[in-house]
Amino acid sequence: MGPLAEELRRYFSAAAEACGPNAAHAFPPHVSVTGFFHDRAPDWQAYGDALAAAAQQIGRPPTPEATVTTLFLHDHHHGLAVESPWLCALAAEFAARAPAATRMDAVRPKRDLHISLAYGFDALFGPRLADLARRLVDPAVGAEWELRLYERASGNRWLLHGSWKCGSGATHLIPLGVCVDE
Repeated sequence: MGPLAEELRRYFSAAAEACGPNAAHAFPPHVSVTGFFHDRAPDWQAYGDALAAAAQQIGRPPTPEATVTTLFLHDHHHGLAVESPWLCALAAEFAARAPAATRMDAVRPKRDLHISLAYGFDALFGPRLADLARRLVDPAVGAEWELRLYERASGNRWLLHGSWKCGSGATHLIPLGVCVDE
C-alpha cells in the first residue's frame, strides 16, 4: 500500500518485460513474517482470531510499523531489507497461538524480514534487474503496512483469508475483509 507499493508494481512490470518473470513474480510483493506451514483442514477464522489475539497481546504497533532499511543486490537475490521488532514479536506470538489440531508442521516465525524483488533468475539478467531496482525502487519512500493471511492454493493461486490495517493509531488490528476464492 502507499508509494512503496506503487514503486513495486512498476518494478515488477518492468522486470518481467525486460527479463521475463522470475521466481519473485510467483508471489504478491510481501514481507513474510512466518515460514509456510501446512494444514489438512485449516480453520481460517481460528487463524484470524489467533492473529488478532497476538496483536492485542503485544500491543499497539509503533509508527512506522516497519522500516525498509536498504536495497540489497546479491548475485542471486535482490530485495529490500525490512526491520520491524513489532512484526517479529507478532509472528512469535501468532506462532504460539495458531491452532494446531490439523496442522502438519510448526509455524516458524521469521526474523530476517525482507521484500523479494528478484530471485531464481538467469545470471545474465542480474545486472539489468539490479539497474531496474536502483532506478525504480527507493528504499526510503513511504509505505502503508497491512497484515494479510494468505493461502497458497493449487495452480500457484493466492487466496486472501483476511487483512488487517496496521497503525493509524489503532490499539489493535482492524479486520478489513475476508475473501475466499475456491
